[in-house]
Amino acid sequence: MHRAAVVAAAVAFLAAAAEAAVTRELVLFTVGVRGAPGEEFVLATDDAGLITRCREELARPADERDLFPIGTVVAGHGGFNTGWTWHLDPDGWDLTEAAIELCDGRPSYLEEHLEPWLDEVGSYCPWGGYLVREGVVGPVADPARLEITLEPTSIGGFVRPTAIVVAGDGSERLFVVEQPGTVRVVRNGAVLPEPFLDLTDRVNDAGNEQGLLGLAFHPEYAATGWFFVNYTDAAGDTVMSRFSVRPDDPDRADPGSEVVLLEVDQPFSNHNGGHLAFRPDGTLLVALGDGGSGGDPLGNAQNPQSLLGKLLRFAIADDGTLIVPDDNPFVDDPLVRDEIWALGLRNPWKFAVDRATGDLVIGDVGQRDWEEVDVEGGRSPGGVNWGWNRMEGSHCYDAPGCDRTGLALPAAEYGHDEGCSVTFGVVYRGDRFPFLRGSSLFTDWCSGRLWALEPGGPHGWAVAQVGTLPSGVTTIGEDEDGELWVIPGSGVLHRVVARERAVAPRRAVGRVLAPSVNGCSCEPEVNKISRQSLTISRSR
Repeated sequence: MHRAAVVAAAVAFLAAAAEAAVTRELVLFTVGVRGAPGEEFVLATDDAGLITRCREELARPADERDLFPIGTVVAGHGGFNTGWTWHLDPDGWDLTEAAIELCDGRPSYLEEHLEPWLDEVGSYCPWGGYLVREGVVGPVADPARLEITLEPTSIGGFVRPTAIVVAGDGSERLFVVEQPGTVRVVRNGAVLPEPFLDLTDRVNDAGNEQGLLGLAFHPEYAATGWFFVNYTDAAGDTVMSRFSVRPDDPDRADPGSEVVLLEVDQPFSNHNGGHLAFRPDGTLLVALGDGGSGGDPLGNAQNPQSLLGKLLRFAIADDGTLIVPDDNPFVDDPLVRDEIWALGLRNPWKFAVDRATGDLVIGDVGQRDWEEVDVEGGRSPGGVNWGWNRMEGSHCYDAPGCDRTGLALPAAEYGHDEGCSVTFGVVYRGDRFPFLRGSSLFTDWCSGRLWALEPGGPHGWAVAQVGTLPSGVTTIGEDEDGELWVIPGSGVLHRVVARERAVAPRRAVGRVLAPSVNGCSCEPEVNKISRQSLTISRSR
């Protein structure tokens, strides 16, 4: 489908929408035109034929289609490249004004780049220096409507769990990582008597934040038998290794198959990070804390030559070794380590990659005042600086003022009056609770408060407490169906249960995020503008 066809269909839709006085179903697509950089737009339509053609076009092989997806269109329930359904108000909505507002409302920018298009495409919205992440018409998902509780199972005996992981091989097994150095298998409602992996002979868990900290299975695990772990060794340093499953027993790994892929010296015993996860593109993300002590005394998080206080990104070669991808953000910058995907992190304790959107959501443990949750869009080229130790959350750290140039602000934060240490969980994409889809869930290790984070709200994100878990929860995991599990301090596996409170629907918003590109400079005032919730105005 060429742009002209899209434009013509959009114009026809807008003309029809202006005359309509009934409720319509409206689908939004965020797309770009191949060979026309910068000509990306939000297309809003209720034309069934156009919707079908758009979806067919986006389903074609990437090298054959004229349209390509940009970002996501999600509001709690949405999905990547799928569009979503909303309802127009019977009085109609002014999509032209909505497009202007979504493009940040800067008059000179609109006059130069947007207004020439308005007569031709009422819903066109060039990205410019910003990335439009959502444009929503209709009710917006509200995390305040959620209530989440735990349902205990008869499966228990876990010791200091640090992760709940699946292999993605269709076996429906849960793999529970235990900090002292073992990985246990839950199959058919029971814990197998023998561990999947036992590394207690090489794991040092003497410190509260040391031990076996991360596990990720290769995206083609069923074929390769490879999985990756992150642990603290006898010297207190970080080791990331690859292991293989035994060819004669799918429930047992070979501890002698270890291939050490990465070693990082740790100056202190705390702030090790340790979480591992694969992105939809097959690359592996590795989280490392700032090296410990307090306040990052060595300045690691902002040091471009240190891997500490960073999120690293690797590709996996055919022989199972690590490769730095060519599109990592700093590969052409000799002053910055090539492995770095993001910097300015204190102690990222869990992150998740949204399987529908590719968005990256990170829980970063604070120092003395603020816990934060960071969100990076799925199309981000990386290079985001999350601010530590110049910032703690959205606040200057240990100084009345600070230079915020080039720093990204969190999507959510909470003070130490509500907890002490954030534990990020998952972005829910299961089927059991449709009203929960798209929500990012995180809890606090001390208070047990459980929050849901979704697009919307006065600052671009809506967050609400949706339950209280037992204190001491270090991980929220998901099974192969995307349903959620928690192991509190009792060592018993619990199923997460959600219900929807009855609340009045809210009017729609659009939101714009500040750019997450290497070298960008965003003044605080710009961030405030770009993170605002933008109300779509009525036409008459």
